[in-house]
Amino acid sequence: MSTMTNQSIAVDEELEYKEIFQSVEDHIREERLLRAVDELKKLDSSLLSRRHREILAQAADFETAIADLIEDPNNDKSWKKHGESHGKRDALIYYKVDSQSRLTCRIETPIEASLLIPILSVLNESSLYSSWIPSWTMPKMGIDSSEQLEQVSRGSQIIRILANVPWPYSKREALIKAVAIDEIDERGFVAIRISSDVPVGGIIPPPSPQVERIDFEGAMLLRPCPRNHELLLKSKHVYREPLILVSFKMFADPRMTGIPTTFMNFVTRTAIGTIFFCFLDVAEAVKHGKRPKHMEAIAEKKDFYDWMALRIGILLEKAAVHDVLPPISKYMNEAKTSELEAHQAFISYLQS
Repeated sequence: MSTMTNQSIAVDEELEYKEIFQSVEDHIREERLLRAVDELKKLDSSLLSRRHREILAQAADFETAIADLIEDPNNDKSWKKHGESHGKRDALIYYKVDSQSRLTCRIETPIEASLLIPILSVLNESSLYSSWIPSWTMPKMGIDSSEQLEQVSRGSQIIRILANVPWPYSKREALIKAVAIDEIDERGFVAIRISSDVPVGGIIPPPSPQVERIDFEGAMLLRPCPRNHELLLKSKHVYREPLILVSFKMFADPRMTGIPTTFMNFVTRTAIGTIFFCFLDVAEAVKHGKRPKHMEAIAEKKDFYDWMALRIGILLEKAAVHDVLPPISKYMNEAKTSELEAHQAFISYLQS
């Protein structure tokens, strides 16, 4: 009897492990990395594969990046406040440059909820970066080309960007893996992690002798904007819809020795802000249907953007915005309207 009982327990445990592993895969497929980790933590470490340990490491990296973006940069004296804008957009820009000319910048801006999907589409359509990121002739700087090397999953891709820099430096190349996670249901945010830690092999080519491959990493956090955020307290705008706070941080090592101070000043004082505000302007144009190539790309990926609309609608609901906007239930016609269609109607309301 004891042997049969032990066998029964072993069978039950095996079934439980299979269910957990399946749940992990389901969460990963839905870009819910941190929920996958919750499942893995139920298991003894001896049961975890190499891939599972990589998932745990990636999640820990995400948590660090998220905590960093939630932290008020005013509490860290190493940040230099480049500027605060209350013109077309409310925005804060911070930066720091270390002794090796490696730049870290941080930008925060609240955006209208109706701009969120356009912003995500501008980020997602990496092959179009070169069509809108500005270039300069003096000093020579800008995007030469951009392409998507691989769509790893619905919210993850590998991008190759080639950039021009001033003489006598050669062109710079960035191989970037961008990974998005969906924490809308549990913590009310979407996060994106960006890193140049992309191993060579398969579709990833070795660096060309004519270019220098640079180190790059960053993160973006999209969450409901706190009502007491310092930008809102000083804002001249009258916002008529819920606000999403965009927090972005980027580190870049251009691998350039002896960079002139004038060039670094140009990058920190002009280029960073110009590129970011151009990014917001492009998203605004997408919102109003004025970027044909982006609109074509969105139409070609209808299922992806329908899913995105659904998730953003849920984010706005969970942000307790019903005091400003009607609840999504207003758009539900029980027999005729699906949940997805209702969320799309909700997004359309925001854009009207």
